[in-house]
Amino acid sequence: MVFFTYKSIHLTKSPEFVELSELIDVEDLAICADSYTCEGYDTVKDIPRGLIDKQMRTQAFHGAILEECGKYIVM
Repeated sequence: MVFFTYKSIHLTKSPEFVELSELIDVEDLAICADSYTCEGYDTVKDIPRGLIDKQMRTQAFHGAILEECGKYIVM
């Protein structure tokens, strides 16, 4: 699982991000909606290319990842 938070959400604007999103199941890739908003992006009108709206998640989701899976990456 991969969860982008804080400043790493800017990586979602890189052209390579779309390639990454195609390699990971929808359920296993998310970004922090609050971090996205704090960095000046709109979580409704500007969902990163390669993601769908349900992949815009909360830190509570991030906490669940920590308990749920044995391997994860937080960026």
